[in-house]
Amino acid sequence: MTRISPNSKKVLKVMKNCLEDENAYVKIMALEALSNCDDSFDVVELVKSKLEDDNDEVKRASIEALLNLQGEKSILEIINSENYPLSLKEIAKEILEEYGDEEYYEQS
Repeated sequence: MTRISPNSKKVLKVMKNCLEDENAYVKIMALEALSNCDDSFDVVELVKSKLEDDNDEVKRASIEALLNLQGEKSILEIINSENYPLSLKEIAKEILEEYGDEEYYEQS
């Protein structure tokens, strides 16, 4: 799949506006679009900003976007970080199980 270039300030501005929308579905669609961008700092930071959203489905979409952008290490960072609440870590663990990473459980 071809990556979308986030180099355009317009693209990032539109995605940021979508992520600030009240509608969770709009946020989730924006996160899915961002997950197909290059993993630039700006894109990753936009995606991470939704880890603290009020809606669990938005949080889940944010974690899945990070997985697509940065791989499983991004999920492990969430799980092992002291900066995230237990509820977010549980979502991250569920996603990790879905993608079948057994290495994490061997390390635990």
